[in-house]
Amino acid sequence: MRYWLTLLILLFAVSVVGAEEHNAKYSCQNYMGGKAAFLKKEPIKELQKGIIVGTCFYQPERPNSDIFPAGMTGVTFKNCNLDNVLVPIGNTIIGGCHRQIKAQNDWSDWILDDVTLAPKELIPGEKARRLKAGLSIDPKDIPVKQLTEVERETLDDTLNAADLTD
Repeated sequence: MRYWLTLLILLFAVSVVGAEEHNAKYSCQNYMGGKAAFLKKEPIKELQKGIIVGTCFYQPERPNSDIFPAGMTGVTFKNCNLDNVLVPIGNTIIGGCHRQIKAQNDWSDWILDDVTLAPKELIPGEKARRLKAGLSIDPKDIPVKQLTEVERETLDDTLNAADLTD
């Protein structure tokens, strides 16, 4: 009896709230990095079938990665990771994340300005760790040359020590 009552409530909730049709082929997938190469050749109509939900399209190697077919419009992305991805105009992003990110000479990932691609701010978790350790979070303090392995280990030790002070 409980099963049927739960099922009835769920059916009622879906009919009242409205069910989102999700794109089963592209939802809840991991297309991070090189796994996204095939998307350029996918038929746009396949991408437009329903809402793409919870998929990781993150491209760690370079900002503004062009991974979608030319002329793609009408695609809705909900709660997807679209970091470092160029989403063409005419598509919709609901929730999730869509930033340009790149590791800098301090070995940390920084959010970039959308236009200039200059480092703007640290990613949130790293920002909190650096503040707790008393380190700078100002992009002007990014070293001109990449930190050596020894300097990186020293920075990591400082951050890890601050993490233990809770």
